[in-house]
Amino acid sequence: MAAEPIHIEAQDDVPAIIERIRRSPAEEVHLVLPANARFGQSRFNFQLLKQYSTRLGKRVAIWSPDPAVQRMAEESGFGAFRAEPVAAAPAAAPGQWPVPPAGRQQAPPPGRQGMPPRPQAGPPPGQMPPGAYAPTAAMTFIVRNFFLLLRFCM
Repeated sequence: MAAEPIHIEAQDDVPAIIERIRRSPAEEVHLVLPANARFGQSRFNFQLLKQYSTRLGKRVAIWSPDPAVQRMAEESGFGAFRAEPVAAAPAAAPGQWPVPPAGRQQAPPPGRQGMPPRPQAGPPPGQMPPGAYAPTAAMTFIVRNFFLLLRFCM
């Protein structure tokens, strides 16, 4: 199956990223990180991701505009990429929306220069993102058992 881009948000942590890779049907996955991604700030995160991606049988490539993130990804055994920046859209007159010229795509926002386009669809309304259920379920379990233990001791 062809490579599938997974767009990482700035606040995503390692378990959420691993869950998204696990759910991907593709054998080759491209992680697209913004310049200020929390995941890209630690070499340990890349080492954990490498271990889990190997266990899952997935080949992972990292896309990031940050050279430090690219270097850490390469040192951890990932392919690291930075596409050429996309030309900016022409400025619009005051009070009008900018319109890209015919045959050209509109440039991405400043923090996403040189990255694949972000998909527009998110999780359906009312659904939690992957990995968000576990903390809620764990807290419910702890609180319920605390009160059962408290009742038993009295």
